[in-house]
Amino acid sequence: MNPAASPHVPNGSITGWGQDGIIRTNGGGGTIELLRVSANGRYGIYSTVAARCATALSSATGNVGIHHQHDVEVDDCISSGNATHGIQAGTARTFGVA
Repeated sequence: MNPAASPHVPNGSITGWGQDGIIRTNGGGGTIELLRVSANGRYGIYSTVAARCATALSSATGNVGIHHQHDVEVDDCISSGNATHGIQAGTARTFGVA
Protein backbone atom coordinates (compact mmCIF):
# COMPACT_ATOMS: atom_id res chain seq x y z
CA MET A 1 0.00 0.00 0.00
CA ASN A 2 1.25 3.47 -0.84
CA PRO A 3 2.13 5.26 2.44
CA ALA A 4 1.05 8.59 0.95
CA ALA A 5 -2.46 7.19 0.44
CA SER A 6 -2.65 6.04 4.08
CA PRO A 7 -1.74 8.98 6.29
CA HIS A 8 -1.15 8.54 10.00
CA VAL A 9 -2.12 11.60 12.04
CA PRO A 10 -0.94 11.05 15.64
CA ASN A 11 -0.72 13.12 18.81
CA GLY A 12 -1.72 16.72 19.15
CA SER A 13 -4.50 19.28 19.33
CA ILE A 14 -6.54 21.05 16.68
CA THR A 15 -8.60 23.91 18.09
CA GLY A 16 -10.58 26.85 16.76
CA TRP A 17 -10.52 26.27 12.99
CA GLY A 18 -13.32 28.02 11.12
CA GLN A 19 -14.42 24.82 9.35
CA ASP A 20 -13.19 21.24 9.97
CA GLY A 21 -10.45 20.21 12.36
CA ILE A 22 -9.40 17.23 10.18
CA ILE A 23 -10.97 16.35 6.84
CA ARG A 24 -10.01 13.37 4.64
CA THR A 25 -11.91 13.08 1.37
CA ASN A 26 -9.64 11.05 -0.95
CA GLY A 27 -8.01 7.66 -0.73
CA GLY A 28 -8.43 4.97 1.84
CA GLY A 29 -6.69 3.67 4.88
CA GLY A 30 -4.88 5.70 7.44
CA THR A 31 -5.20 6.27 11.15
CA ILE A 32 -6.15 9.29 13.21
CA GLU A 33 -5.19 8.74 16.84
CA LEU A 34 -4.39 10.37 20.16
CA LEU A 35 -5.82 13.73 19.08
CA ARG A 36 -7.78 16.39 20.92
CA VAL A 37 -10.02 18.27 18.47
CA SER A 38 -12.23 21.06 19.83
CA ALA A 39 -14.12 24.27 19.06
CA ASN A 40 -13.99 23.90 15.28
CA GLY A 41 -16.68 25.54 13.15
CA ARG A 42 -18.06 22.42 11.49
CA TYR A 43 -16.73 18.84 11.95
CA GLY A 44 -14.08 17.86 14.44
CA ILE A 45 -12.87 14.81 12.46
CA TYR A 46 -14.39 14.02 9.05
CA SER A 47 -13.44 11.17 6.73
CA THR A 48 -15.23 9.87 3.64
CA VAL A 49 -13.70 6.40 3.23
CA ALA A 50 -11.71 3.63 4.94
CA ALA A 51 -10.21 5.16 8.05
CA ARG A 52 -9.46 4.29 11.65
CA CYS A 53 -9.99 6.77 14.47
CA ALA A 54 -8.51 5.66 17.80
CA THR A 55 -8.29 7.26 21.23
CA ALA A 56 -9.44 10.67 20.04
CA LEU A 57 -11.44 13.38 21.82
CA SER A 58 -13.71 15.71 19.86
CA SER A 59 -15.71 18.40 21.62
CA ALA A 60 -17.64 21.63 21.12
CA THR A 61 -17.77 21.53 17.31
CA GLY A 62 -20.33 23.36 15.18
CA ASN A 63 -21.67 20.10 13.71
CA VAL A 64 -20.66 16.42 14.24
CA GLY A 65 -17.70 15.64 16.49
CA ILE A 66 -16.48 12.53 14.60
CA HIS A 67 -18.05 11.78 11.21
CA HIS A 68 -16.99 8.86 9.00
CA GLN A 69 -18.89 7.73 5.93
CA HIS A 70 -17.72 4.27 4.73
CA ASP A 71 -15.52 1.38 5.97
CA VAL A 72 -14.56 2.91 9.30
CA GLU A 73 -13.30 1.78 12.66
CA VAL A 74 -13.78 3.96 15.75
CA ASP A 75 -11.97 2.74 18.88
CA ASP A 76 -11.93 4.29 22.33
CA CYS A 77 -13.05 7.77 21.21
CA ILE A 78 -15.01 10.41 23.11
CA SER A 79 -17.17 13.06 21.48
CA SER A 80 -19.21 15.52 23.55
CA GLY A 81 -20.79 18.95 23.53
CA ASN A 82 -21.11 19.12 19.74
CA ALA A 83 -23.92 21.01 17.99
CA THR A 84 -25.44 17.85 16.44
CA HIS A 85 -24.12 14.27 16.79
CA GLY A 86 -21.19 13.01 18.82
CA ILE A 87 -20.16 10.18 16.46
CA GLN A 88 -21.84 9.53 13.11
CA ALA A 89 -20.82 6.62 10.86
CA GLY A 90 -22.07 5.23 7.57
CA THR A 91 -21.68 1.72 6.15
CA ALA A 92 -19.34 -1.10 7.24
CA ARG A 93 -18.51 0.38 10.60
CA THR A 94 -16.91 -1.07 13.72
CA PHE A 95 -16.98 0.50 17.17
CA GLY A 96 -14.72 -0.64 19.97
CA VAL A 97 -14.16 0.28 23.58
CA ALA A 98 -10.87 -0.25 25.35
